[in-house]
Amino acid sequence: MTRAQITLEFTLMLGLAMTFLIVILLIVNSYAGAYRSTLQEEELQEWTGFLKRELLLAASVRDGYTRHFSLPARIQGQLYTVNNTGAGIAVILDDGRMHSTTTPAFVGTFGPGDNTLKKRGGVLIAEVAP
Repeated sequence: MTRAQITLEFTLMLGLAMTFLIVILLIVNSYAGAYRSTLQEEELQEWTGFLKRELLLAASVRDGYTRHFSLPARIQGQLYTVNNTGAGIAVILDDGRMHSTTTPAFVGTFGPGDNTLKKRGGVLIAEVAP
């Protein structure tokens, strides 16, 4: 075997190994992205469910009910908004993904930070602290 042949074989094996490594990294990256997306979706559903449970609880108690709670500033690192759809709520992430659910009717809105939920005169009132 000549020195040139050994160098050529080594270079080819190294190139093959690098190609294999790049393919493996692309596959891992694909799965990691899907997992990250699943985590964001689960947390989005979790916070939407939390708000629904709070509204159901407030609707089932008598007038005078007041509850203070906090919502996170971000969901999985993304800003979000909570919209009152009239028939429920929709939590919308900055990238456009959203999760909505039906809730008892309420007035006002929720947002990141401190929130207050009241029941006055049979009406549910949601307020975001300034």
